Amino acid sequence: MWYRSKYPEYEIRDKQKYLNENYPFDDVPELNDKRFCICCDTWIDVADYKVKIVLGEEYILCPNYPKCNGSVIDWCNEDYEGNINMDGVLINVSENGD
Repeated sequence: MWYRSKYPEYEIRDKQKYLNENYPFDDVPELNDKRFCICCDTWIDVADYKVKIVLGEEYILCPNYPKCNGSVIDWCNEDYEGNINMDGVLINVSENGD
């Protein structure tokens, strides 16, 4: 992705407050939540997210950045049956990769 190495990471002091104020969707995750990043095919801890500021725009990125170019739009919730719910499409994924 075009912003991978050109722009430095931005350090966030209060990560939950930052999410509450900048998360682009209604269901703001808690720092202790897990999400599945469809870009790197990995379960992530929300608390480990990274932020880049590129040309004045802030991006909340996958903790696996720069190996992964996923952002919050690529993070899926786990529903009650262990499936990923991505805009109404269920994808069966387990934490151990099965």
